[in-house]
Amino acid sequence: MKILESSNYKIALVGNNLNNASRASGAMIAVHGELEDSKLYDYHDELLLNLSENASLEWRKIIKKIDNNIITAKKTFVYLKNNANNLEKKCFKVISKYGKFLKNVKNSKINTQYLVLNKEFAISSKSLFKKIDAIISKNKNIMFFNDQANINNVYSNKVTLKNSNKIISSNKILIAAGSNSSNIIRKYKMVPVYHGVGTALEIKSEELYNFINKDTVYRTANRGGSFCGVHLVPRDKLGSFYLGAGNYLSNNYNAIGRMATVKYLIDALTKEISNEEIVHKTMMKMVYGNRPISFDNKPVFGTFDKNKKIFVASGFNRVGLTVSPIITEEILKWIGDKHTDSVYDIWKPNREFISFKDKDYAIKMYVDFYLSNLIEHKLVRKKDLKDIKIKLTKDAEEKHKIVQKKYKLKNDFGISPEILSLF
Repeated sequence: MKILESSNYKIALVGNNLNNASRASGAMIAVHGELEDSKLYDYHDELLLNLSENASLEWRKIIKKIDNNIITAKKTFVYLKNNANNLEKKCFKVISKYGKFLKNVKNSKINTQYLVLNKEFAISSKSLFKKIDAIISKNKNIMFFNDQANINNVYSNKVTLKNSNKIISSNKILIAAGSNSSNIIRKYKMVPVYHGVGTALEIKSEELYNFINKDTVYRTANRGGSFCGVHLVPRDKLGSFYLGAGNYLSNNYNAIGRMATVKYLIDALTKEISNEEIVHKTMMKMVYGNRPISFDNKPVFGTFDKNKKIFVASGFNRVGLTVSPIITEEILKWIGDKHTDSVYDIWKPNREFISFKDKDYAIKMYVDFYLSNLIEHKLVRKKDLKDIKIKLTKDAEEKHKIVQKKYKLKNDFGISPEILSLF
């Protein structure tokens, strides 16, 4: 909010915040709980991890200024069920380097392993944005336009409002529209950003609140591709929780959730965290949000080479809310004409696509991710695994050819397994 304290700035906020992933999130300030198989990591992932670790510390300072009561969980339990798939086991092993194994967990399931991450907490996204909205609404230098934005010419600093047919001229333009960011500036080369359609449940149960450890997030490691596993996050001290989250990629901004996701989340709550009696009495409603996922699954962050007056901040996928304090500081430097950190230049919006290692490895991981998802959702029989693996490999090879031709990529370019599912 530093920039709002100065009367020298006039700000236009354009958009309606529909399907905003952060507003719809469980709001875990998750760092190590998001880690995946270390073999997948590259320099970009290490940078993002470092960014997340630093941002987590900054969140503590921000919360102190806003309201300590927005914290809903003070620690995180990561659990591994007995019959976990191979991908989940690998991810859990990586996370275990940062956590402490627990033996005495309230109402723990038989043969389930538990880690505690004492520094990973959660906040109420509703309370956070309610307070932010209140601060913004009081500022007389801010204008609101509930409209769709479009930038026709990247060399100018003009934004066209679609429905009202107005044009806003500005000294600087920040595009931070989540999964809709690349649609705003279609007529200029920019890394495409897609919609990761997240589906979750808001549930209420006093029985569940009394059944599990208080002030605690219960979650798993990644269980397969874009599906990020299960997490149960307290919303308050009255028995409200966030249960999420399923995820699939789409080109459609208005995409909605799947029944299979709801069934899976309810089954997980029943069999992995609580029991039939508790779930039977639990009240629920649906929650949707679109995570921004770029073509190469790396952040899209920075200015265009040919116009430093336009800044894009998107593509942070599952950790956008977590890293927001650090990326906000970079945006404030840009607004104030100060030097931004050159380490983030590798994520600029008009950069070349970043390969997921090489083609062969990308195909192997696509097959592993897809199989893990099928196994997790009990959609495949053991005796069919070999044949399905062969079919998935062939499908991935064909998809690589199509995408490589479409974007004029090199033959050995590896397409992110998560993104490949779109084609």
